[in-house]
Amino acid sequence: MKKYFISFLYLFMSFFCFAQEKFDLSKISELEDYTIMGIVDLREEKGFSSEVKFETLNHEGGMKVRVLEIAEKETFENCEGVWVKVLLTSPMWVSNKEWIEKYNKFWIFLTENTLIYSMER
Repeated sequence: MKKYFISFLYLFMSFFCFAQEKFDLSKISELEDYTIMGIVDLREEKGFSSEVKFETLNHEGGMKVRVLEIAEKETFENCEGVWVKVLLTSPMWVSNKEWIEKYNKFWIFLTENTLIYSMER
C-alpha cells in the first residue's frame, strides 16, 4: 500500500511541475528570450493591415525568439494583445514549406491565449 501511495504522490507532483500556465503579457521584457508555441503570423510591419509574410507551424519545440521592442496594446476582434518585434533565435519551417534562418526580425501579435514561456540564459 505504501508503494502505491508513493507512486501516486510522484505522479501528482509531476502533474503540477509540468502544468502549463498562461504567461502574463505585462511581464514580457525587451532583450529577453522566449519560446512561443502554436501558430503565429509573422509580419514585417506591425498592424493588422500589414501583410502576413509567414505563418509558423505548430512546432513541438516552439518558436525561439528574443524580444526587441514592445509596442502599444491593441484590441482586434474582441481579443486584447500587444505587438512585439522579435528576432528569431533559431531557424524554423513555416506553413508554405519555406525554411527561415535565425536572425530574421518580425512583428507578432501576442494575446493572453498565446502560449509563451520565458527562457533562462
